[in-house]
Formats: sequence, structure tokens, C-alpha cells
Amino acid sequence: MELTVPAGYRGLVPFDRTRHKGQGVVDLGNFRFASTLHVIYVSAEEFFMAARHYPIAFGRDEASDSFVPISVTGMRAGQNLFVDEAGLWREDSYIPAYVRCYPFYGVEVRDEAGSDARRVICVDEEALDVDAKEALLDGAGEPTPAWQPIERLLEDVAAARARTVILGQRLKELELLEPFEAQAHPHGGEALRLRGLYRVSEERLNRLSGKTIRELMAQGQLSRIYAHLMSLDNFGRLLDLSVAR
Repeated sequence: MELTVPAGYRGLVPFDRTRHKGQGVVDLGNFRFASTLHVIYVSAEEFFMAARHYPIAFGRDEASDSFVPISVTGMRAGQNLFVDEAGLWREDSYIPAYVRCYPFYGVEVRDEAGSDARRVICVDEEALDVDAKEALLDGAGEPTPAWQPIERLLEDVAAARARTVILGQRLKELELLEPFEAQAHPHGGEALRLRGLYRVSEERLNRLSGKTIRELMAQGQLSRIYAHLMSLDNFGRLLDLSVAR
């Protein structure tokens, strides 16, 4: 099974009861792996929490021609302003579920016919070790209590991802997304510029029919759209953090 390695991960293999028994996550709570991620995936479920701290934009997946929501965590590629040199996340800032799942990642695998799909839990095994504080699988390969909250988080993320795909499809169908460039000009410093981002066009949103607006509201998508639009003011916060860094 060939796996695409997610951003920040060093590798990915299926989490195996025999291969990984007796192992746990080393340096749990350290987010150094995300220190070079200036954009991080967020699900539609996370919009309200993430919008308090980050600009939420959309990135385009060229392979599937779909739009994916992302939290912007830095004004330069390769720099996450919310992770310090010790690998700690900025205090009092929301930590995206994508980050909290590390080193685990749920992968959807289809059969040769492409019809049936199953979810496989994979892991960046460089983050596992038998000397970790808490083993996730005991000596017999059975889950320990330490594995339960991780499993619940992965299940929640998988369910949220499906709803997020629907949101992206809806925005694309309604042609609401427009490309934009985030720019900042710190006093006495070099200009900062991020390209390849998309946002909801307020002009197009305001032209939607009352029926469509009601549908978006009933499906919980309209509130996410407004959270996204309000979050764009956080680019000012990123500028402040960038200057301080």
C-alpha cells in the first residue's frame, strides 16, 4: 500500500498491533513537526474556534479540483509563528486537530475496483518508542487506556473531514470562492506576501437567492462562511507576530 505522506510527517505506515506493541508516543505534546507549516488543514467543525486566532482561507487541490479550508499560521512559507523553538504551541491559541492527531493519520483505502473503502489508521513511526511514558498497545498488542482518547480524536476527525468536503463542494458549485493575495508591509522591513489563497467573495454571497441562503443556513454552512470572513482580520495578528519573531 503506497501512502502519501501528509505535510509535516516524516513517513507513514499502518499502525500494527504486532509491529508497534509496547510502544508509545515520545515527547508527547511537542509540536516541532509543525514548525515549518505556514498553513494547516482545519475542518468545518473547527471554524468557530480557529477563527479566533488564525485567518481561515481555502487552498485549491489541483489533483481533485477541490477547495480545502486551511488556517494560516505564518506569513512566510516554512514558518509557523505559533510554534516556538522548544516545539510548544503558542499559549492560549487553538491547536488544530490535524496537529493534535500527530503522529497518527487516518487514510481511506479503496479496493482494486475502487468501490469499497475502509479507513486505515497510520502512524509516523519515528515518533514511537518502547521507552515512551505510556504504551498505546500492551505486550499482547491490545489497546491500553492511553490509546482510547487518540482513537476517539481520529474518529471525530474522519467524520468532520466528510462534512468539510461537502462544504468545499458547495462553495465551488455556487462559485463563491475568489483568489486573493495576503500582503503585509512591516515598517522598515521586507514586504510579506502569501499567494495561492482563496476566500469567499462577499459580493457573490450577497447576490445569492433567499432560497439558497436559507439552504446554507439550514445546513450550518452559512455560519461557517461568516466565521471564515471574520477570521481574515487575523492577518493583522500574523503581521504582529512576524515582526516580533
